[in-house]
Amino acid sequence: LVCRLLTPVGDNAVPCRFSSMLARKVTNLRIFEDPETNKRWSKCVKDVDGEILCVSQFTLHSMLKGNKLDFHRAMAPESSKVTYESFFDMVCALIFSVFLFQRCPVAVLFSCPT
Repeated sequence: LVCRLLTPVGDNAVPCRFSSMLARKVTNLRIFEDPETNKRWSKCVKDVDGEILCVSQFTLHSMLKGNKLDFHRAMAPESSKVTYESFFDMVCALIFSVFLFQRCPVAVLFSCPT
C-alpha cells in the first residue's frame, strides 16, 4: 500500500489534528482481495500482512508560476514535518511494518475538514 500524505493548508490548518483518524483509515481500509474466497475489497493491509510506503507529498501543492514553482499555498515546512511525523508514527503503531507493498489495486483520497 502506497500512502501519500497531503495536509490541509491555510489559516485554519491545524498540524496533527487528523493524523490519528487518517492513520486508522489507511491501515483499516479494505482494498485487498481475500485469497481464500477471491472476494474483492474485503481485506485491509493488516489482514494480508502487507506493508505501507508512506510518502510526504508537499510538492503536490505547488502551482506553476511562469517557469517557477510557487509553494505559497503549501503548509510551512516546520508544520508539515510535525504533521507527517505524527501520521507516520500512528501508522507504525497500527501496523508495525512500513515499507512498499506491491499489490495496491486502487488510489483512494481521504479528505479532512480544515
